[in-house]
Amino acid sequence: MVRKKVKLAFLENSTERRLSYRKQQKGFLTKARELNTLCDDELATLVNSPYHNESELFPNHEAATGIFTKFIDLPEEKKSKITKTHEKITEKRIEKIEKELEKVRKENKKMEYTNQMYGLLNGEEMPNSRHLEDLNDLCYVINKNLKLINDGIKAKTHEEGSTLNAPQPIAGPMDSGGTSFDMSWAPLLAPIDAPVLSKIPLLVSSTVPSGTNFERPRALLNLVLDATLPLTA
Repeated sequence: MVRKKVKLAFLENSTERRLSYRKQQKGFLTKARELNTLCDDELATLVNSPYHNESELFPNHEAATGIFTKFIDLPEEKKSKITKTHEKITEKRIEKIEKELEKVRKENKKMEYTNQMYGLLNGEEMPNSRHLEDLNDLCYVINKNLKLINDGIKAKTHEEGSTLNAPQPIAGPMDSGGTSFDMSWAPLLAPIDAPVLSKIPLLVSSTVPSGTNFERPRALLNLVLDATLPLTA
């Protein structure tokens, strides 16, 4: 049975809060005992709760006092390095979330330009409002797709064991050497506090002006080689 993910939020209901405390405390002390027994770690816990008149110490008062005293006597520099405060934990979580947001924004950008590439293949016009950075990113996406096509052509040609009638590689548009995807450009992503759109679904492949449908197998190309070009052995 799959365990239900616990929502970390304060329980308003006092009865539910008390029951949750007992359950969580039991699990917490079980983990503490496991660490102490399996790894021979010096471990001490102190729990102050409104459900008990006195603080609860693990493993016992004498051992816990000795461990806390050792920690208090540490130099401040070393103590600050090993201390994990609520603020530090929150900062780490924010940093992780920001990286995830940046990754999602980049994926959304790539999907947006991929959709625009399909639109151009279907005869749509390029918007005049595009900046140079946007056009460069579009070139990046087009070249990525052309590379996949050329790699497929090479693999198919190698599989058939003949290079005589192999089509020439398709040349893509030239970019200026950097995109917002490889961070060579100044980042084009929205600020961190901007709303993040859900991932843009790719458009369904449709018929391009030449009448070729991406979803149907394409007929083999019959190319006539230029007589002036040397043939590959």
